[in-house]
Amino acid sequence: MPPGSKHGYEAHSDFSSNMNQFWHLSMSQIYALLKRMEKNGVVVSREKWQENRPAKKIFSITQAGKERFIGALALIDKQIEVFQSFPDLFCP
Repeated sequence: MPPGSKHGYEAHSDFSSNMNQFWHLSMSQIYALLKRMEKNGVVVSREKWQENRPAKKIFSITQAGKERFIGALALIDKQIEVFQSFPDLFCP
């Protein structure tokens, strides 16, 4: 999730503009993912009331979420190192 607080539609838009060529997520998948992330403590939400519309749920990443994200990036970096160690195996 990019920096800053986002509601589900904004998170979906950001994800799609950056990752759509690799991985497509529907709006229902984004909301299910955000709900699971909130349950796991990596994001928190608050409601933003709107006039004549349902409230929006605004999500923000927690410190635990930032730490897990950094850990995931480190793991990816380690995997790239392994791939680069064996160029003939992974890039024939």
